[in-house]
Amino acid sequence: MSDNRNTASEPSDNASENSEVYPGFKTMKEFTQNGLKILMEKIRESNSLPIGQRWDFYTSFPSFKTVMDSEGKRILHLMNMILRHQNIQGSILRRDIEEKFELLVDANDQIFERVGNTLDEILGIRKNPEPVLVEASGKTRAVSGSWNKGSLNKVDSNVPAQFQPQSVRLLTAKNIERPQAKFRDKIDNSNTPWDPRIKEKPNALKPLAILVETSEDGECFSHPYEFELDRFTPPDDQLKVLKPTPVKPMADTPLVMVERQEQIAPLLDDLLKCKTFAVDLEHHSYRSFQGFTCLMQISTGGKDYLIDTLSLRSDLHVLNEAFTNPKILKVFHGAEKDIQWLQGDLSLYVVNMFDTYQAAKALNFAGLSLAFLMKHFCDVNADKHFQLADWRIRPLPDELKMYARADTHYLIYIYECMRNALIQAANGQTNLLLAVYQRSTEVCKRRFQKFILQDDSHMELYRKSKKMFNNRQMYGLQHLFQWRDRVAREEDESTGYVLPNHMLLHMCELLPREIQGILSCCNPIPPLVRQHLVEMHQIILRARDQPLVKPVVEEELRQRPVAETWAKLNLENPLHCPHDMSFQVDFRDDLPTLLKPLENGDVEMSNQSLWIRASLPHSLATNLAQSALENHKPKLELGQSHLPEDGPEQGSDLKPELKDLIAKVNFLSPFECYKKVRPYLDHLDQEKLRKHQEKELQKEATKQVTDVSDDLTFEQRISRMQADIRRMTNDSQNGGPSTAGDSAGRPEEISLSSQAKGVKRKSSQIKGKSLEDQEDEEPQQKQKRTDTKSPKNSKSGPEAKQTVPPSNKTPNRNSSGPPQFEPYDYQQANYSRFQSGDQRRQNQDVRSNFAKKQKKNKNFKDSASKATRGIEGRGDKPSRGGRGRGRGRGRF
Repeated sequence: MSDNRNTASEPSDNASENSEVYPGFKTMKEFTQNGLKILMEKIRESNSLPIGQRWDFYTSFPSFKTVMDSEGKRILHLMNMILRHQNIQGSILRRDIEEKFELLVDANDQIFERVGNTLDEILGIRKNPEPVLVEASGKTRAVSGSWNKGSLNKVDSNVPAQFQPQSVRLLTAKNIERPQAKFRDKIDNSNTPWDPRIKEKPNALKPLAILVETSEDGECFSHPYEFELDRFTPPDDQLKVLKPTPVKPMADTPLVMVERQEQIAPLLDDLLKCKTFAVDLEHHSYRSFQGFTCLMQISTGGKDYLIDTLSLRSDLHVLNEAFTNPKILKVFHGAEKDIQWLQGDLSLYVVNMFDTYQAAKALNFAGLSLAFLMKHFCDVNADKHFQLADWRIRPLPDELKMYARADTHYLIYIYECMRNALIQAANGQTNLLLAVYQRSTEVCKRRFQKFILQDDSHMELYRKSKKMFNNRQMYGLQHLFQWRDRVAREEDESTGYVLPNHMLLHMCELLPREIQGILSCCNPIPPLVRQHLVEMHQIILRARDQPLVKPVVEEELRQRPVAETWAKLNLENPLHCPHDMSFQVDFRDDLPTLLKPLENGDVEMSNQSLWIRASLPHSLATNLAQSALENHKPKLELGQSHLPEDGPEQGSDLKPELKDLIAKVNFLSPFECYKKVRPYLDHLDQEKLRKHQEKELQKEATKQVTDVSDDLTFEQRISRMQADIRRMTNDSQNGGPSTAGDSAGRPEEISLSSQAKGVKRKSSQIKGKSLEDQEDEEPQQKQKRTDTKSPKNSKSGPEAKQTVPPSNKTPNRNSSGPPQFEPYDYQQANYSRFQSGDQRRQNQDVRSNFAKKQKKNKNFKDSASKATRGIEGRGDKPSRGGRGRGRGRGRF
């Protein structure tokens, strides 16, 4: 047998010898030794590569550089494959040398940590590792001042504990696993309304029916227990004054942890036997988009339950049998959020609830918090140090257990005390208590709703920030807000974890051009921001490329008007009138109406065609209105109508003063009013049209003048300039404007050059004349100067309009014959400016006056002569005969 045993054992030994752990290696030790040997050889070879200046020298050879580049790329691809196999995010190919080194260091740390944890689990050293708790605390100090000197480090025993400075402790852990990864029901973070997951409806008065409804926030699903809540009435035993049951100390009350599915049935049986139990929840929302309930506390008076809602999330819906039972009272404090969390996470609904927060408001308590109620009714100082604790920690530390059970342990006793207080405050009536139940029932009707992203969802954050953004910044805010929402839904993280609001606003306000500027806006840098840095940079660049318009003041910054809150109207009230708007805020009784005041004090009323005197007594006006409505009904026509005249059948019962007023009754239809106003409107239209026509005529006249001047030819412009210069020269010589007849009756003033030099010629002519000729010409010149320069001495009236006959000595110059002399009428001569003296003195005065005028107009003559030379040319000169005649005559 021993031989058989030996032969039987030989095949097994051979099989063990032939088995290989890895192709080519029989044992793991042999594999590791061989791998270590190869690794040391490669390290030795890599150390032999040239470095520094030697590397620069060798890379100058193309063959060496080509080999090294190809080998380097191959090694990088192998390293990238290893990183992907180890589930390490990031690519090592497109990085700088420093970034590649940092990635390798992080990868090695993760790989070694994973290897160490795996070896510990294999060896059984670390099967259920406890979380590494991280606690941060800070104590609020009292205000420093001279009025409380010496009390900074003291605790006043007379001040309640809730009003004394307390430390705040943040309790969390480093190695907490994501609980939502183990949920059996997949979390739906889509941008669609929340769909209730309830499958059964216990304690139903109406079968389960979930329908889609439309609300102010959009579409939503109906409340499964809305029908039952509308018809709920509190039982009679909840409306009586009863002695409160003393609460047991927490040390004497058993604590039951419900962490497994088989523990739910005993819990449900215990709840169904109770008439009242208190409920509270602990929620976590920082590392989840929608948040989830981490713990439920229930107190029945005899026991305290702590239910792990993370592990029993999909199994607690059976508690609806107790939560929706209208005969069992559920006590909450501040249940607005708790009701929604129960629906969204656990599919639990509540019927018959009492909210101590609503009761505290009804009783007008100074404090509404649970800590205030515990101190007021139970004389217990609540420990609120762990308000910011991370309730995902498993197993729960003892501090968190004590903190959680204290929230519900005293709640039933507080309810009983507040119930009696409400009845006493209502003088033994139950109206206040029923009001609290009604408010609590309205809270139970709340529905869990997901956040639905819309195009203007970012405007709420913008309004709260009270900032002034232009269109570029608003573009960045909108698209970064949408990016943050999308990433938070995909990663199942809160928007505050992806990118906090203050960092988002700071980033949109600066719009940094570089990637490093984005990182500088975040302190500390969120992990998801570092991973999606390129995408965020592209959004900011697109925002910077937008055309700059102006700051967005718009309706988004100004506070929008609040909708009017209409008071609830009692339609059964006999005093109610739907047309009475006097209760509104903007009601005014001094606005203009259609009443037309008259000169005699009457008022024209369009209602019932009455003329009522404004000064009439109230009784007389009332009788007039009633009589007119009852006995005299006017017929309303398209045109003008009036009441019938007084006769034996109509108006016989009226008083004389009423008859006089009724005689004035007149009705003007809207068309008649329009016809009376129409002439005035037509007059306004005609005036407007006339003013418009005058403006058009002025524009046309101005345009014609400019057009005529533009249409003249070059020769016509020269001739017009010559005529203007002749007229201006004559005016300067004669001391006044010359007429057209004078210029036309002088044959010697033909050319422009002769006119420009007419002053000198005339002076020469005067010097060459005899005394007799000068004597004959002096009266005529004096008369001409008197008529032209002294318009003030001319007669006014009809005599001024008569033409003065020509003087006898004034020659009548005609082109056909010699000058003819006519007798001079001395009666019409003006002697007001006559000066005495001899003939020679008068001639000297004429010459001196002429010289003064010639000197005064020297600048004008020079400019005129230059103009004539430029226009006529140097060859266009006066005839020599004229100059010869001037030279031949003698001078004075």
